[in-house]
Amino acid sequence: MIRRLGACVLQLAAISFIAFYLFSVAPGDFYSAERLSPQLEGRSVDQWRAAKGLDEPWPERYVLWCESALRGDFGTSLAYGVPVARLIAPRILKTALVLMPSLALGWALAFSLAAWAARRRDRILEPVMSVAGMSPEVILVSLLLWLAVWAGAPLAGAWLPIAGLTAIVVPLVFLHAFSALTTAREANFVRIARSRGVPRTRLWTRFILPAAANPLVSLLGPSLATAVGSSLVIEAMTGWPGLGPLFLEAVQARDYDVVQAVVVILAAALTFLNLAADLLLYRIDPRIRLRV
Repeated sequence: MIRRLGACVLQLAAISFIAFYLFSVAPGDFYSAERLSPQLEGRSVDQWRAAKGLDEPWPERYVLWCESALRGDFGTSLAYGVPVARLIAPRILKTALVLMPSLALGWALAFSLAAWAARRRDRILEPVMSVAGMSPEVILVSLLLWLAVWAGAPLAGAWLPIAGLTAIVVPLVFLHAFSALTTAREANFVRIARSRGVPRTRLWTRFILPAAANPLVSLLGPSLATAVGSSLVIEAMTGWPGLGPLFLEAVQARDYDVVQAVVVILAAALTFLNLAADLLLYRIDPRIRLRV
């Protein structure tokens, strides 16, 4: 666990370094548009950049940003003039308010459908979920918006982004769960247990589900990554005041401290969720604990 935790810290450090470098070498910055304003002189813009430290070499600015991140501030937003942590903290709560229910609902619905299809040996849902999984978020959310307007449903509230995220999570989880359950059902030890008259319910709870748990636990990280990436788009399309609209505004305004903070925080969430999934696999799968 200590070794994996150290690897997670190094991974986050590498992500923050690469992201900061890419943002630093990208052409332009927050004050680039101000140079085009006829009311401002170039000297004034240069003074603003110097006051914010934007004319310093990027390695020095990266060290200063790391110190600010360790303090919990994550730099200062150039657009709002406040610490980034104060700006994104309420947005993170809003995103979590739609992300967590979507993941729980999507997993429950997808696993139930996968178990039903695997028990019946019915593959009719597999091509449907494959097509849904390949559909872009923009199309799915646009369809949901059209259905909501057609049905006269209110567009405000959390239900619309939750429905959109659930529609993104269900195909991903279903395809993996159906494959894992089908593979476990055809395993030799399951056939032996079935031939010896083990009841169907016990066969599933004692043999098939534990055998399918390994790939499903490993799916926790990718499913969260998919939901987080889609939530940024869905929140912007539905007007939900989460990280999505703020992130897009920061990218357009080149407010790179906000962009950097969002990237690192989301990467930290995904990294430590993968760590938790690996530790859970280490606990439930004795094959991982064997020393070869």
